[in-house]
Amino acid sequence: MAYPVTHFEINAQNGGLFFNGASTSVYRRTFVYYQNQTPINAAITNFPLLVQNGAVIDSTSEQNGSQLLKGTKGAIGVDATFVYLAIVTNATVTDAAYVMQALGARNALNLDGGGTAAMWIGGSYKVGPGRLLPNAIVLTKP
Repeated sequence: MAYPVTHFEINAQNGGLFFNGASTSVYRRTFVYYQNQTPINAAITNFPLLVQNGAVIDSTSEQNGSQLLKGTKGAIGVDATFVYLAIVTNATVTDAAYVMQALGARNALNLDGGGTAAMWIGGSYKVGPGRLLPNAIVLTKP
């Protein structure tokens, strides 16, 4: 079921991936999506948007200190067929953007990094966690 965007808290400066069935809309700033008010099934927002339409976005001047430092970074991306989840080590947020582009993501969004970055596949952690995780992105087969 699709819900109107009014059911979501949106930080207008964040980037966002908005899912409606088989399609994904991508916005560097979520306030642009909010103006459209189109129904969605799921959404994820964070800062910054890394890749849009296959091109890495230069958001260096907008990033905070920890995003500019090398460390563990998380990212989610999509193309017309796949969802990409990545944990990139010894990277800045911009480095993570280039990794997502190299993996084939046409659009990608930064996720939390550092100790909260972790990846669980097939019943065990492949990366992390460095501390307890209060939330997660869970992908399941239909």
